[in-house]
Amino acid sequence: MTFREWLKIQISRMVSVQSVTLGPHADLQIYNWSGVRVHLHLLDQVVKPRQLKRVLQEATDTGINSLFLVDARVLPTDGERIPPSSWLLTLHSLGGERIFAYRVNRGAPDVIQIHLEPINGTDDYKAWHGPRIPFTQMRVYRKVLKQPRAIKGNWLVADFHCHDFWKNNDYRTYHQRAQTGHRSGTTWQNWSGYQTTWRNNNPTEEHRSPIRTHLDNCYLLLGVDMSATREEIKAAYRKQAKTLHPDTSDLPQGEAAERFQALNAAYDYIKSANGW
Repeated sequence: MTFREWLKIQISRMVSVQSVTLGPHADLQIYNWSGVRVHLHLLDQVVKPRQLKRVLQEATDTGINSLFLVDARVLPTDGERIPPSSWLLTLHSLGGERIFAYRVNRGAPDVIQIHLEPINGTDDYKAWHGPRIPFTQMRVYRKVLKQPRAIKGNWLVADFHCHDFWKNNDYRTYHQRAQTGHRSGTTWQNWSGYQTTWRNNNPTEEHRSPIRTHLDNCYLLLGVDMSATREEIKAAYRKQAKTLHPDTSDLPQGEAAERFQALNAAYDYIKSANGW
C-alpha cells in the first residue's frame, strides 16, 4: 500500500467526508457531505511560492479548497534552526502557523504538524515537530493572506482541525527539555496525553509508578478515567459544577470560587487536548 492509498483510507473514515478519490487533478480529491470539495496535494520536493499560488488560484476560482501535505524528508528536523525560506514561510502562513507533514515513523505512516518558531533577536526560525494529527475533522474555510507577498490573496483552503500544540505549556516544557538533552519521563505523541515511559530502566524496578502529567491530573480532578467519552466527561463536569459554583455551594465562598475555577481550567484543558 502506498502512502497515498493509506491516507485515502484515513480521510474516508472522517465523519464529514462522503468520498475520496485518487487524482487526476490532485493526489486526493475529497468530497464532503456538505457539498464542499477539497484537493489534497502531496509535496515531495521544494516548490516555488508562485507554483503554490497558481494551484490555489485555479482551485479557488472553481470553488475548491486546497490542502498541502509535505514530505517530512524535505523539511527541517525537530529543533533545527533554519534561515527564512520563502516556500516554507508560504506554507506556514497558509496552514495557520503550521505545516502539515507526512512521514513513515517506526515502519508506520502518519501525519504531523510542524511549527516554525521565530528566534528572538535573529531572522532565523526553529522547527518544532508536534504530535501526529487525529483524523477526526476536516476544516474548510476562506483565508485572507497579506504576507508573504508571494502568496497574497483570498484563498479557499482546508486543514485537519488541530490544537495549536506550540501554545501548550506542557509541550513547550517537553520541547525545551528535549532540546537541552534533559531526559523526560514522557514522549509527546498525540493529544490523548503524554505517552508515559519509565525514568528508571532497571528491570528490577518496573513496579515504580509512571510520572503523572497535567492532563492526568485534570482527569483526576473531574473524577473520570482517561478512557471516558466526551459525554461522560461533560456529565462529570456538570455534576461537580453544581456543587462547586460559588452561588450554590455549601463551601465557604472563597474556597468554592477557587475550586470552581480549577474545575473549569481542568475541563478546558481536557477539551483542548482532545481537540473538542
